[in-house]
Amino acid sequence: MFVIYFILLASVNSFLLDNHLGNVGSLTTNQYLTLSKFLEETKLQHQETTKLRHDMDNSLAVLTNQLHQKFELLDKKLAEIERQNTTIPVDANFEQKYIQLEKKYLNLEQKYDTQEQELARLRNKSLLVDQNIEDLRHLGSIKPLQDLQTLQKKVKYISAQTSSLNMKEQARGQDLIALFNRVQEQGANSTISISNLRTQLKTSQMNHNTSITDLGKQIKTLQTNHNTSITDLHTSLKIFQNNQSTVFHEIESKMHDASLRDNQTFIQLQRQIDTSTEQVSMTAHPSIGSTKYGIIKFDNVKFSIGINNLSTYKSTGKFICEKDGLYLISVSIFSFTNDASYQIYLNGKEISQTKIGYSASSSSRMDDTGTVVLAQQLHPNDSVWVNYPSSFYIFGGTWSTLMIVKIK
Repeated sequence: MFVIYFILLASVNSFLLDNHLGNVGSLTTNQYLTLSKFLEETKLQHQETTKLRHDMDNSLAVLTNQLHQKFELLDKKLAEIERQNTTIPVDANFEQKYIQLEKKYLNLEQKYDTQEQELARLRNKSLLVDQNIEDLRHLGSIKPLQDLQTLQKKVKYISAQTSSLNMKEQARGQDLIALFNRVQEQGANSTISISNLRTQLKTSQMNHNTSITDLGKQIKTLQTNHNTSITDLHTSLKIFQNNQSTVFHEIESKMHDASLRDNQTFIQLQRQIDTSTEQVSMTAHPSIGSTKYGIIKFDNVKFSIGINNLSTYKSTGKFICEKDGLYLISVSIFSFTNDASYQIYLNGKEISQTKIGYSASSSSRMDDTGTVVLAQQLHPNDSVWVNYPSSFYIFGGTWSTLMIVKIK
């Protein structure tokens, strides 16, 4: 009967210790697999962010190159217009308008430089956010490893306690065996000694059961604390992943907003450049010299660009504006009629009147040229024409000229 008690106690003790150590090893392995997967996903997200920033830098480089080409084309066009206008008499008002045009062009270049500085600041902010994410990932990888090391120390401590209890139990087993041998030597003559021996055995068994129960409670408490630590660790990892997702979402949102602003700025710049480089010009003369009254038709068009309704202009003598902008209107008429004059009309309203020549002797012949140059803001469908208030002679061909040029 005593042998059966020893075998039963030894089997129960070995089963509990092996089962507990196996559970601890399994939890530790699963924890390392979860951290590896998290670090791999974080590295992949960092690579995607780097690639997105690289694509954005390439797009900005292409945009900068295109804008420089547009500015160079604009400089060439302005230089060409300035060269063409050197042979035309220009009044103080036109020079002032040209200076204003140069100032606006400089303002446009300053706005472009400001936009480039803003894009540089956005790239710096993106690099700063990447550095913060790298620091967070580093902190997130250190804390779980520290928690696992603490758990390993606790498991080693419990293992040491279990080994100590095993040694004590083995010592008690040896004592019981020695006591059993003494009982066999004394025999069945001492009933009181046997009763005492049974009482001692029962007490030892109760103490042993109490030790086993306490050990089971300690192991259960350790396992509960371990599960709580693992749960807290998973919760911390989940919070960190959520915060990381929020940071990446904010980065993507800011990059999207920056891209929209860049597109809108580029579209606006493109419109301004297209408007500034839009060419509208016409040079025309009367076909023949004759006495005119009313609208003077400069129907011999020598040069035109950006005008689609030339046939209507030739038949009516009225220039119909097609594109909004600031125009220069120049009229030069050669006549020998004394006291001849002409007018320029805009939508039926007189905007200029020029005297060609006058002599007090009405019978004298006056060979003279009257010229006027003015700037006028024209809108689509505005109508401009030259008018003789009474019958005067006008020389045809290149002696008389009408020139209209869009300068802005």
